[in-house]
Amino acid sequence: MHRGLPGLIACLPACMVLAGIILAPAASPAQETIRIGGTGAALGPLNRLAAAYKHRSGDIATVVAPSLGSSGGIKAVAEGALDIGLSSRPLTDDERKRGLVAREFARTPFVLAAGRQVNVDGLTLPELVRIYRGEVTAWPGGERIRVVLRPASEADTALIKSISPDLAAAVDDALKREGMLMSLTDQENAELLEKTPGAAGFMSLAQLVTEQRRLKVLSLEGMRPAGKGVVNRNYPHMKQLYLVTKERPSSAVSRFLFFVASPEGSRILEAAGCIPAAAHRP
Repeated sequence: MHRGLPGLIACLPACMVLAGIILAPAASPAQETIRIGGTGAALGPLNRLAAAYKHRSGDIATVVAPSLGSSGGIKAVAEGALDIGLSSRPLTDDERKRGLVAREFARTPFVLAAGRQVNVDGLTLPELVRIYRGEVTAWPGGERIRVVLRPASEADTALIKSISPDLAAAVDDALKREGMLMSLTDQENAELLEKTPGAAGFMSLAQLVTEQRRLKVLSLEGMRPAGKGVVNRNYPHMKQLYLVTKERPSSAVSRFLFFVASPEGSRILEAAGCIPAAAHRP
């Protein structure tokens, strides 16, 4: 089907990113290259893992693309443009039929974040619902509340709505109102939260930590996602992160996956605001 000019323009950023990966300077003959990309929430932890692995192995070059989104990363692996996709959702049946495998490698708290100037440290769930409904429009000091939303189809929107039925209905209401702030990527979401006075919205703790975002994390129902740099494993709202590969990845990719699951990889993930998969497997 002919997509037309608007559809072509919409896909240009992702296409240009993938072209940059494919056309990037070749590694030396002694090196193998692992191409990685996908959801912006996992880019920070993967950059840290890739840097440590390159230092350790010496013969592996890693290229981590800017945010492509979960679906973009998965599609790029299926089409051979990436070796590892980063996803914040499980694979669909159709994606599995294309010979792909998703391995959960970490979880990270899905947190309510706000600008550092916001003069509250936490919200109750009823308070948050009223904010999303537009019934509460100002912080206690009088500053206007600006909720940053994600598109209805995004995994983050589904995560927010899973917190409670009342919040799910409030999010649907917010998505229908005109003049709301909307972010299309994880990085755009963080930038809007940083730059917009009175802004609040959800993001992953891993992204906030690894990108050193100038934001404060608000408690929700008195629960804090982390304390003194240690993730609270009892925090109820978690974002799962997956590594997506072909069913039979190359030996270089397999070695990198082994490193991610190693004790050294786990230490890197913990410092990046994550709970390594090995820590919560039965």
